[in-house]
Parts: sequence; structure tokens; C-alpha cells
Amino acid sequence: MKSRFQGCNDLGIKQSFFFYFASFFMVAFITFFLIRPAFGAVSSNVPLDDHVYQDLDRLINQGLIKSDHWGTRPLSRIEVARLVHEARESWDRLAPEEQNNLGIIREILIRFEDEFWEELSVVSGFQDSLNTFIKPSDRVTLSYRYQDGGHSLFNNEGLDYYGGNNAFVDMTMRANFKGFLGFFAQPRFVYYENKDDLSDVKGHEVDDNHFTFHSYYSKLQLGKTEILYGRDSLWWNPCYHGALIMSNNAEPFRMFKVSNPHPTILPLFFKYLGLFKYSLVFATLDSQRLNPRPGQERFIEDHNNPYFSAIHLDMKPFPWLEFGINHINIYGGEDREDLDYQDHLEVLLRNKNLTGDLSANSETSAFMAFRWYRFSDFIPLAETVSLYGEWGGEDKAYPPDYRAFQVGLLFGDFLKWNSRLQLRLEYINTTPFKDEPKDVWYTHPAYPATYEGRVFGHHVGSNAEDYFARLDIALTSKLGMGLQADYERRGTALDAEEKVSQWQLDAHYRLSDHLSLLGVLGVEEIENAGFIKGPTGDHSFVSAWMRYYF
Repeated sequence: MKSRFQGCNDLGIKQSFFFYFASFFMVAFITFFLIRPAFGAVSSNVPLDDHVYQDLDRLINQGLIKSDHWGTRPLSRIEVARLVHEARESWDRLAPEEQNNLGIIREILIRFEDEFWEELSVVSGFQDSLNTFIKPSDRVTLSYRYQDGGHSLFNNEGLDYYGGNNAFVDMTMRANFKGFLGFFAQPRFVYYENKDDLSDVKGHEVDDNHFTFHSYYSKLQLGKTEILYGRDSLWWNPCYHGALIMSNNAEPFRMFKVSNPHPTILPLFFKYLGLFKYSLVFATLDSQRLNPRPGQERFIEDHNNPYFSAIHLDMKPFPWLEFGINHINIYGGEDREDLDYQDHLEVLLRNKNLTGDLSANSETSAFMAFRWYRFSDFIPLAETVSLYGEWGGEDKAYPPDYRAFQVGLLFGDFLKWNSRLQLRLEYINTTPFKDEPKDVWYTHPAYPATYEGRVFGHHVGSNAEDYFARLDIALTSKLGMGLQADYERRGTALDAEEKVSQWQLDAHYRLSDHLSLLGVLGVEEIENAGFIKGPTGDHSFVSAWMRYYF
């Protein structure tokens, strides 16, 4: 059979990712067939915009949770309950005087135990699985946003805002059948004030009001393996402001995902990997995809609905160390000949640039997080200090070339003020080396890493860098504030690079255990708008939402 690759050898040890994929399938087999499930209950995922992640982050950085996999999100409700159970056990071991100084942490634990009481009963062993139920409304969110002009949008699951008034109503609903079959849906109603001449990023006309299902999926749990089919967001690294390979910057796409929702300790020599989580994803992307090359954005009219495959491995051998690997391929399409099973495997496993019907775009990254607990014993700066990041390569060279990287530093319980402050600093550069081609990351003449006009990796895009800082302040157990600043340089290789400065102030108040309010004020300043030297733009927005949990 004639090879479809240029200058490639037979499959062998020089193929970069063969080892990783072979290991994955072996580990998945062991996980599925040989290891008994820890919890006999499937549960829906907690949406990435939920308060749960901020509260869990505070428990983690207080040193109460050490078995988390922060590089694998979203978390299922039963996994959140497992982490809360661990935090409660750690809390009960604290000295009474230390507990008295951490009233905010105590309130967080109480709220978690009230919201996840049924999942906690499974984790604690009081019942074998979740009961069969249908919950037509789990939470309802009413949100409003006013903005003047086109303020930059990112990490909002592809939701668009336009000049003037924008209003949204969405709810989440879930159901469970005997602990092994689950369902989730998030219907949303959208209203835009300025209905005239509205168009989305693809140029399509936008209705001033419409109804849609933003996300939906079903889950089946078999042993320690969970199978999901539907639309849901993914976030694959420990960072806060973005992820190189997979974030919630774009709207969720319909996927088939196989994963283990709870960490696994593998048998044999694999046990040295420590706690282990994996995800294997297969999807079909959209048609008329945006190629986001700075200053030369264009839509690709052929290769519609290409295949998307991804693997995510996340390991935690020690409480202070987490690391993992991400790898994605985008290939095929409506105008390509039908691919058989062997073709798909060749795309996944080969370490060569592909041509013809098997042409593909690949991105790979490794992420890592170090966390030092009780750091204030040495320097009175923070209770926990975390250093984390992601290092990526684009294309299928050996090793993958065209680098990009992201690093972050988090001071948990900053200044050791009873867990009231958290300070986070992050930096990303998608063209760090001068001798490498520019405009590579996320761009591709046939298969860009975008969905519905948005990059599903880091929102800063190709040929750019981003400096980000955020301070979270817990004034009381019910009132919190956040201050953040962001500076981006987009199209750094162009004569007129676009510079964007953003500032944001937000406040979150819990009126009760079931009702929360959030207000946000944001300001943005752009130099060389549209990569044209000279033009500037100033944008601002104010938003508020009310969320009720049933």
C-alpha cells in the first residue's frame, strides 16, 4: 500500500506520541476492566462559571485539599464532594485556635456540605449510589450587561455581547437514573437591544432575541470509566486566565468523551504516576472556520466539519506536584475522502507532517504545577505558593516545534490574613523565539484551532503575549471582591502591533445560601486597533447577574 506521508519511515520508536497513546489505551483497559469503582454514581459536571471552583481553590490553597487535579476541569459533582470530604477531614484535624481564625473557610465548608449533601452521602459510604431523580431547575441565572462598542470577549464559552443593553436568562437542569446514567442541559434565552445590523463573528445575522441550548449531554458510568456525549466545556491546565490547548474561550462543541471522573491509582509500575486522570475526546468541528492569523483573519470555506481528536493525561505522584500532557489533532473534512479506522490511527500516532487526505494540524503541550504548603514558616508571605505553567509545541516535528508557553504564580492566603487574600500573576507568549515562524499557534491554512469563530485555546491568540494579575479579597464570608489587570500585545511581529490594556473590578455577595449577586465593571484601552498604526479605542462595560440555587 502506498504511503500518504512524505519521507516517512515505518511506524517505530521515532514517532512522538506513540508511547503516550499506547500507554493511554493500556491504562484505560486496566482502569475499565480490573479496578473496582470508588463510587457507584454518575453525576453531572459543575459548569466552569460556578462559584464552586473559586471556593475549592481557596480550600486547596489553605492546604486542606491535596488530591485535586486542577489541570482537569470541569469537575463532576461527585468529585467535588470527594474533595469537600477531604477538606472536612483536614479541617477537623486543625487546632481549635486555628479554626477560630479561619471563619471564612468554615463557612465555605458549611455551604458545600449543604449544596452537595447527597453526593457527600455517597462519598462517605452512607448510601451506595445517587437516587433516581429529575431536577428541572438546578440553578437559574439572570444577567445583564451594558457596553459601549466591542469590548474584548474571552473565556465566556463563546457568548457574544454587543453595544448597548444585553440580557440573558439561563438555567441548568439535571437528572439521574439509578446512579449510572445522568443527563444535563442548560437552556438559555438571549436578548440584544440593538437588533439592527447585528452580525456574529462569522458575519451571520443575529436575532435580537432567541432561545438556545447552550450545553447538554448524557453520561454513562461503567466501573471507573465515564462516557459522555453532548456539548460541554473543557479546561486542560492549572492556569486561571487561559490554557494553551483547551479552555472555555469558545462555545462548547458536541463531543464524545471517555474519562475517569475520579483519580485512579494504577497497578504495577504505573502506580508511581500517583493519582491519575485521563480524557479521550472525539468530535466534529464547524464549517466555515476562522483562521485567526493576526492582521490577516479569513474564513476557510473548504475542509468543512473536520474531525477533532484529543488526549489529556493528568498525574499527581505527590501532593505538591501535578503534571500532564495534552495532544490534539484536527483533520479530515467533508471534501476529504472517507477515512477508515487505520487512517484515524495514523493521524493520531504518526510523527510526520501529513499530506493529502490525511493532512492535519496538531498541537501538544505539557503542563505542571508545584505547590509549596506552609510556605509562611520560612517567609511570612503566604500560606501556600503555587508555581504552574504549560509548555506547548505546534505541528508534528520531533519534538513538536513552534513553541508557546504560559507560567503562573499564585500566593494562597496572601499575607497570611486568615485566608482573605489571594494574589495571582500569569504570563503567556505564543511566539517566544525569534528564529521560529510567527503566526503559527492556532492558525492553519486548512485546520485552525477555532470553533464558531473563537480560539478554543488561549484567547490571546497567535503571535502575542499577555501579562495578567488578579487579587481576590474576601471581606466577609458572604462578600468578596476582585481586582484584575491585563496587558496584551497582539501581532507582535507586525509593524503595528495591537496593544490592549484592561482593568476590572468585581464584587460578589451571597444574600443567602441559595441566592448570590455579582457586579462587574470593566474598562479597556486599545492602541493600533485592527493592527493599523494610530487608531485607538476605549471601551467599557458594566454587568450584573443574580443566581439562585434550588
